[in-house]
Amino acid sequence: MKSFVGACVIILLSISYLIGLLLFKREDSKKLYSFVESLGLIYFVLLIIFYIFPSCIDFLGNNYNLIQSYFYLFLMILLGIFIVKTVIYFLPKKNKILDSLNSSYVLLFIISALLLFIEGVFIYNNKSNYLNLFLLSVQFFIYNSFLGVIFVGNLKKHKFELIKCFKYLSFVSVFGLIGYLLSFNSNFLYKNSLFMGSLCGVFIGILSYLIIEVYIFYFRENSESNAKTLGLVVGGVLMLLFNLL
Repeated sequence: MKSFVGACVIILLSISYLIGLLLFKREDSKKLYSFVESLGLIYFVLLIIFYIFPSCIDFLGNNYNLIQSYFYLFLMILLGIFIVKTVIYFLPKKNKILDSLNSSYVLLFIISALLLFIEGVFIYNNKSNYLNLFLLSVQFFIYNSFLGVIFVGNLKKHKFELIKCFKYLSFVSVFGLIGYLLSFNSNFLYKNSLFMGSLCGVFIGILSYLIIEVYIFYFRENSESNAKTLGLVVGGVLMLLFNLL
């Protein structure tokens, strides 16, 4: 029964990605895109601070002391950046000035898949306590809803139709179930703290690259200052409130 409930939670968390589709039914809006880009910037920064970084240190702490954990984390961050640079290198080049922006939806695809995969592992290992499962699910639902909005906004900015956005989100949502199923019975992924710590470290590297090379570049060049400020404020306040609950 508990395994069935956990699987249902993962499916619901995957569906939460589709919330982003609700904001982009109307015509394109530069202010809306500016708002979403700013939301994405603050979201990814706070996601690292409140969720990924603490989880990574906790996992690595089972294998190393604090100094060794930080050094290993640094290496994994570099590995994450290297993976991103390798992926971008093989992407088709259209415009050198906009390369970082054109590749951002690919990075978001990788980030969404990794985040859902990690969530699947965490959900499986917290399903024994329904209260913890509920609280964790609410937190993940918020993360996924934010990321769904950012993902769809980025795809729409690159002229993807809504039906194609839906297909991309549907494909990404499978990774949460994969992480859950791989943890089933054996619990191997969660018990392998070095693997989970490494995965979180690589994830931080990918997020850091996206923040520095894509969002900060876009944030500096975009002229919709009011929408940018509103996105930072709304995203920051909501993330802080939800992580204090």
